[in-house]
Amino acid sequence: MFTAALWQRAGYDGVPEEAMVRILILTLGLTGCAIDGVYSGECTLESGEARIAYEIELNIEQDGDDIGGSGLVLWPQQGLYGEGDIEGSKDGDEVELELKFDEGGMTAETMNFDGTVDGRDISGGCDMGNLFGSFELTRD
Repeated sequence: MFTAALWQRAGYDGVPEEAMVRILILTLGLTGCAIDGVYSGECTLESGEARIAYEIELNIEQDGDDIGGSGLVLWPQQGLYGEGDIEGSKDGDEVELELKFDEGGMTAETMNFDGTVDGRDISGGCDMGNLFGSFELTRD
């Protein structure tokens, strides 16, 4: 990070306020603040030899460590979908999400995501009922 001495050597008396604001914004951006946004990707669940691929779109809204929003999951092979609300939390780069379906053909189910944020991506483990697997999402 730039110091006052560096600015003085460049001919400034102290650190210009505008530069400090830019440095603060850049620092906050690099430390992984909020993950608000629309993410899309896939969750692949396994049951024995069977692999089931779900297409996912999550609209994530973060307020501090709390996460809310909405989600849509498509199961194209069966022509089913599920929509619902997201509840979860974020601690550093670790994210836990629960998507409770309240519309569509999957209303009796809940899909859980336990992942890690890496830039525009979130990936990790997912489960629904007695099915377990992995997911990868990218912010649109």
